[in-house]
Amino acid sequence: MNGDKVIRVSKIAQMAWCQAKALALLKGEFEEAETEDMSEGKFWHDKLGFNNTVSYTKKFGEFVVEGTPDYVDRFFIAELKVTHGSYPVNFLLSQAHLQCNLYCWLTNKPVYVIFVYNLDKKDVQYYFGVYDVFRAQRDLSLVYCLLKGVIAPVPTGQEWKCRMCSYTVCKFRVV
Repeated sequence: MNGDKVIRVSKIAQMAWCQAKALALLKGEFEEAETEDMSEGKFWHDKLGFNNTVSYTKKFGEFVVEGTPDYVDRFFIAELKVTHGSYPVNFLLSQAHLQCNLYCWLTNKPVYVIFVYNLDKKDVQYYFGVYDVFRAQRDLSLVYCLLKGVIAPVPTGQEWKCRMCSYTVCKFRVV
């Protein structure tokens, strides 16, 4: 796997938000600066024990996919998402499901749990998912085609998402 391009699951998961942003992240054309919300999320990850540091890798075509799930058990992986509830939870979950499914692919775990901690409500909700090999292959094939230029990225096209996005030089931005 030496010399192969490494792509991080956390960057692949951005496809659920916007493929244009995900592609820029994957190509290294854009790096997301850490925000106050991200720092707060890291604090809660440590405080709640979602602080796994072991990375997993697996080859996909000429790429190496790498990811570090927040929590790894013998039977499942878990991911913690921390939010202030600033946007609908289904957008947070679509990204989390994509991310967790790829973590299952990397770790060979059959199930995952997504914990959503809403800081404003002081509330934790959890969602279960079962590893879907076909979805993982589809998502990885999409990333492969985007990186190879076989297909163009589909931007979000939603003004509120573009307004919240840190990728401000996006040519598809609709703000």
